[in-house]
Amino acid sequence: MDNEQISRILKTIAVFLIILAVLVVLYFVITFIAGVPSEWEPRTPEIIGD
Repeated sequence: MDNEQISRILKTIAVFLIILAVLVVLYFVITFIAGVPSEWEPRTPEIIGD
């Protein structure tokens, strides 16, 4: 295995880890938003329902 192969493998692992991290962050954000108590919702019903 030469340096080019090693660097290609490392880049592939890095991209995979970045994608994995983004998915984990998205998962936590979605679960956080879904699990937020109703008091945390924006108190501007006039704007939403005209």
